[in-house]
Amino acid sequence: MAMGCELGSCGRLALLALAVVAGVAEGHGRMTLPLARNLGDNGCVAGGPGSVHGFDAGGHHTKYEHGICGNAAGTPQTYNKVGDVKATYVAGSVAAIQVVITAHHVGYFEFELCADASDLSESCFQQHRLLREGCECSCQPADPTHSCAECDHCRRWWKPCCEGELSQVVTDGYPGPVLPGQGNLVPYEYTMQYKIPEGLKTSRAVLRWHYMTTNSCTSSTSAPEEFWNCADVAISDAAGDVGAEIPFDNAILENLPVENLIPAIDAGELKGVYDACPEDADGNLQGVGTKEDYAGLCGAQDSDGNYANCVDLSASDTSPVQCTELPPSGILCVEECSDWWWQCAGAVAYMKPVPAGTKCKGNKFVLASECLGAPTPAPRPPVPTPAPPTPAPPSLAPTPTPTLAPTPPAPTPPAPTPAAPAPTPAPPTPTPPSRCGSCSACLWSNGVCHTDVDQSYCEAWPDNTWCGGSVKQRGPCKSQRHSNFLGLSSLMQERAQVSERKPRSTGRQEL
Repeated sequence: MAMGCELGSCGRLALLALAVVAGVAEGHGRMTLPLARNLGDNGCVAGGPGSVHGFDAGGHHTKYEHGICGNAAGTPQTYNKVGDVKATYVAGSVAAIQVVITAHHVGYFEFELCADASDLSESCFQQHRLLREGCECSCQPADPTHSCAECDHCRRWWKPCCEGELSQVVTDGYPGPVLPGQGNLVPYEYTMQYKIPEGLKTSRAVLRWHYMTTNSCTSSTSAPEEFWNCADVAISDAAGDVGAEIPFDNAILENLPVENLIPAIDAGELKGVYDACPEDADGNLQGVGTKEDYAGLCGAQDSDGNYANCVDLSASDTSPVQCTELPPSGILCVEECSDWWWQCAGAVAYMKPVPAGTKCKGNKFVLASECLGAPTPAPRPPVPTPAPPTPAPPSLAPTPTPTLAPTPPAPTPPAPTPAAPAPTPAPPTPTPPSRCGSCSACLWSNGVCHTDVDQSYCEAWPDNTWCGGSVKQRGPCKSQRHSNFLGLSSLMQERAQVSERKPRSTGRQEL
């Protein structure tokens, strides 16, 4: 892993790389109320579209595979682990939920509840698909889980679009409110009201946010980018009782296998799963919602035209650090020799883990060996949780003061510590051609071949494959490759779609 970029021109290049990651690679967002387990990690996309989705030669959707709470397959499922309860709701009440989006890609949100955190599974989330406040629907025959197409309009919260999103084909005819903001990097905080199921009581439940982006939904084989966040919550009865403590085993949860959900979906074992680009009643791809879908979502406007429930954070002081004066590197260390750093997106700072084998020192990434003997930093500094813009409903039980869950975000898989120059190693064992194909360097998990990284960097991710090719030499000024930045070619290729294929036909009614 190259670490030789000095501050200055290379630092500006690193800052440019950050901008590329935020603006081109993917949308960024996270659930902030209740505070999600991933804290400041605003890119829980389960490895990205290339890892989540798969299609066969006939254009049929054959793979839908993601960590339950947003981790990628083939990595520790860290965000499955139970943490401190962040909010307690009363059964039958209305919960205020907040999400911050810093890079917008159209689409909608949905929320689901698993009543037993120790039994985390898609089947558990299927039991409670939450509905927006004031929206009624019913499934026939009677299905209390709301996992039918008739409840789609109540489950989905279509994200109101910013001005910068309206130049896309998928937003043609957009009928909702237009939020100020050119480009797609204006940070917005959205507040939603969802109903908590009646008759539910649990000391450890999991609330999950799912963001289905639709900016790439242009064909039947489009692979949209999606986000998943999980938060620890409890549900009480009217008297405040949440029931007995639910035991759990985080070691088991962290090692839960990531399954391909398509077989269970096609067999009818899982219903109401949003696993593909949305379609309207006529089977046409749907990039945005209807006029009715957006009605009232942003709440009332003040005299300056600002909405109560769709708040522009770029003009506020809600960021934990100020992003107005960045160092040339674009990196702000949480503290010296820290495992964490602040990444600025718009005017909002997000806490991110450092790349594998490094520490953050002097507002740049350095080899971990440079910090040997330094005081051990706190494992994770607090991240402020924005207060809701409107008072919580009267029926909402008191919410504990947010405290950090003991579970850290999923660490970047460890990379080998660079050693002193040594004789040229023996050639690596060739990888079977069925995996490498024409790739002669690093075959990333999404199928993109990268020729500008070495073997140790490539194999720091367990689901990558080293195909034994030569490494392209770079000049003396090396840009820092961040742990979640795979290069422009990868970012573009992940968006590539096959438009002339037949759609998958399963007879499902939910989508």
